Amino acid sequence: MRFAMRLKAGPGGEKPSGAESCCMGVNSQGQVRFYTSCAGYLFGFDIDGTRLWRTPTGCGSACNMRCVGQRLFMTTSNGTAACVDVTDEAIEQARRGKLAEVRTTTSLPTPPKPAGK
Repeated sequence: MRFAMRLKAGPGGEKPSGAESCCMGVNSQGQVRFYTSCAGYLFGFDIDGTRLWRTPTGCGSACNMRCVGQRLFMTTSNGTAACVDVTDEAIEQARRGKLAEVRTTTSLPTPPKPAGK
């Protein structure tokens, strides 16, 4: 399967430059979702190319992204490593104005020690 989609200038004036970061994921109903970043905004699209949502990142433009489950992990142009909840429930809550709490840390958590060590 090959998925191709032309990005065009957005309502906020963001313009694709060819350096956009993109990735694909699957929602809880098994529907393919396409995520991209341009000029400090994140976009979600369905498999037909219909834009489902647009939101500012608040932390620069994504340099790379990876979808694991329904979490979108990215590093951004200002050095931020971020995780975005892209579940249908989180997107719907955001549309209604209820945004998730942003948590910031300056260090990575210490991984747990393996059992028996």
